[in-house]
Amino acid sequence: MLKNIFRLIIIIMSLSVITFASVIKETEDFYQLLEAGRFDEVKAKIEKVEKPAEKHFWLSRLHFYMADYRSAFSEISEALDCENAEPLWEQIRNYYYFVYNITEDFHEYKSTHFVLRVKGLDVILNSYALNALEKAYEEIGKDLNCFPENRIIVEVYPNKKEFSLASTLSEEILDKTGTVGICKFNRLMIISPQALPLGYSWLDTLAHEYVHFVVNNLSGTKCPLWLHEGIARYHEKRWSSKEPVFLTPAGKNKLKEAQEKNSFISFSRMSPSLVYLDSQDDIMLAFAQVSNCIAYMKKEYNPDIVSKLLKNLDIYEEKTAFKETLGVSWKNFEKKYIKYLKNMKINESPGVIINEVFFEKKSEDEFIGTDLKGYIRLGDKMRQIARFDAALINYNKALKIEPANPVVLLKIARTLIKMEKTEDAEINLKTAIEENPNYVTPYQVLGELYFKNGDYDKSIDIYQKAVAINPFHPQSHRDLARCYLNKKDILNAFEELKITLMLDPDDLETKVMLERLKL
Repeated sequence: MLKNIFRLIIIIMSLSVITFASVIKETEDFYQLLEAGRFDEVKAKIEKVEKPAEKHFWLSRLHFYMADYRSAFSEISEALDCENAEPLWEQIRNYYYFVYNITEDFHEYKSTHFVLRVKGLDVILNSYALNALEKAYEEIGKDLNCFPENRIIVEVYPNKKEFSLASTLSEEILDKTGTVGICKFNRLMIISPQALPLGYSWLDTLAHEYVHFVVNNLSGTKCPLWLHEGIARYHEKRWSSKEPVFLTPAGKNKLKEAQEKNSFISFSRMSPSLVYLDSQDDIMLAFAQVSNCIAYMKKEYNPDIVSKLLKNLDIYEEKTAFKETLGVSWKNFEKKYIKYLKNMKINESPGVIINEVFFEKKSEDEFIGTDLKGYIRLGDKMRQIARFDAALINYNKALKIEPANPVVLLKIARTLIKMEKTEDAEINLKTAIEENPNYVTPYQVLGELYFKNGDYDKSIDIYQKAVAINPFHPQSHRDLARCYLNKKDILNAFEELKITLMLDPDDLETKVMLERLKL
């Protein structure tokens, strides 16, 4: 059954083009209008369609893009009952049926500009997600001069299989590339962070996919892939940072390696999508290149160059748009940028964990270089028998080899905490976070350290960053609730206690605290 579903997924994206070519040849921009969310224009075109089968077909597509899956299924069924129905429509109806089934128990939460759809335990994500998305709406809107009017649909799928079905990306592609989010069918879709052992930067991913939505809106879906991804990565942290943060230490390492090997990835190799590159390593390098390219473009030309280029892409053919905006073709622009990359000064961070997405749990050893393992094992033995000074000696020997390795920094910090040297522990944890911003454990340990020391503001700040990676860690919410209680912030304390109890129903202490607040 699943094999048949995946065969369906493989062809489903071509169906728009096939049917669109054979059914309504005069409306060559129909699909682009759907992707850009220009539904009023789509409705106007549908009104002009005379054949009932074709009208029902395009109404089904419109409803699907509006995330009304029941109506989409109904309309495609009507189309199939008409004369001149296309045989391939039956497969589209099957696809709509699958999507409707996996989304029918979604709960909806609305903010000013977004509709979040989640189910199961993912209901705990709603306030975090909508808050981040509204911030992204404002900040990215200022940067790109675009503020979509209609509420944007955001769907969170609880596991890889359901995300695969909804997104039409096979599970094999997800495993190979680490894809966890997509902007498609005029909506944002991500995998729940509960589907990954360590979570992932899911709030940044939501913002990233929202940028894709804005780019589609501005460019009429005509933005080349490399530019699309560069703009999205460049802006994805604008919801939480005053300045763009787009190059992680791991990304810088990839650029440095490409410098040395002269192995930069061409823009053309990134099409039709980064997910079709050979590995997560290649995808990481591509993201580092294209996001840094946006910074280069803004510096080399002017800060508003990106929004101007996107608007020109909606008006002109691609080559003309680049010439009109930058004064050069994108091919010549690429040559200038690669030359810049080859001479760019890049600082390396030995030992950082690369920003891979892990669908399966990994052992600690997989994050430690071979040269470190002997020192780590001996340090662990010393720590187990409370010989903390000896443990630190061995951990520090490992740290000299990989000074940015978060596992080593964590072991040092935990040893220092045992020795009640909390200030030194804090330094090591901050270094682990700075060098490995998407690795959640240092945030959790630092948040707990601040909480135990009574630094409630710092604890709240760091735990919120931890939740932005792994919101399914009960201790984070438990300590957040207690921090809020100490600050007399009853409303936020109440919300965090509810989440804690959802994640850990046997937590009697939290039950008692929650009942007291209700009273």
